[in-house]
Amino acid sequence: PPELAAKWMINELPRALGDRSIESVDANELGKLLAAVHAGSLGPSAAKTMLAELVRTGRPFSELETSAAAPAVDLGAAVEAVIAANPEKAAQYKAGKTGLLGFFVGQVMKAAPGANAAAVNQALRDRLG
Repeated sequence: PPELAAKWMINELPRALGDRSIESVDANELGKLLAAVHAGSLGPSAAKTMLAELVRTGRPFSELETSAAAPAVDLGAAVEAVIAANPEKAAQYKAGKTGLLGFFVGQVMKAAPGANAAAVNQALRDRLG
């Protein structure tokens, strides 16, 4: 979306560029990176790291994605493990104490470093009901 692209062009790209010229960035590759961020398959932190690498090396996004890929995170397993380890809090959440969602998100993010927070939120909501 244009808003996401504008935000990254204004905030993140200048940081990644440093003293380099914007011409050193392939617009198509930047677009692929932003599409992955928008789709939720790439978290903001990982995307910023990849953007810096894209600017520094000029390597294609697909190559960066492959080389930088962390071990695949099994989000479902992490969510299940956190819920199983905290049955009382899960029961409280199901009883209406929805503020506990933040607790669960934090626990899953610890268990699955690099997981996308939005995906974690959705997976927890789906699982906890």
